[in-house]
Amino acid sequence: MAPSATENGVTNGVNGVDQKLDFKVRHSHAVKGSDYDSNMFQTYCNIIKDGLSCTEKTRHNTNPATLEPNPEVPVSTREDVDKAVAAARAAFKSWSKTPVEERGQKLRDYADAIDELKDDFANMLTLEQGKPLAQSYTEIGMATTWLRAFSNMNLPEDVIEDSEDRKVINRYTPL
Repeated sequence: MAPSATENGVTNGVNGVDQKLDFKVRHSHAVKGSDYDSNMFQTYCNIIKDGLSCTEKTRHNTNPATLEPNPEVPVSTREDVDKAVAAARAAFKSWSKTPVEERGQKLRDYADAIDELKDDFANMLTLEQGKPLAQSYTEIGMATTWLRAFSNMNLPEDVIEDSEDRKVINRYTPL
């Protein structure tokens, strides 16, 4: 049964049952083998070209279940977006030459990294959207499931012609 997303003892009905949720976001643990920062989900910046890019202007939304303000997030300028697009275009040049098997491994590594922080991601989703924590865990689980599924997809090859003179193959190459 999913708990409700409240902090002060007020409950939201979930599946017809009212339950309380201890709504304290857990940031006291450390992920083994990483440089995990316990304030990771309290301070937000854009990530552009492997680095943090904070903005002068920020804003926050409100937790719809508690009406408490959430942490500040960046408000990007046109220049910020232009930098991000330029960085993405530059990264695409090498990414597009990366073998499919290596890309798949990178997606699986990304899914593993999300799994290591699933408690923090689930709490963040609940804070931002007011949804039950169990639903947030489901959303995180589905994200990693899809990443792993796509990482293992085989791209078909259609042999159009195979004769003594030539072989014509239609390949679907990822971007």
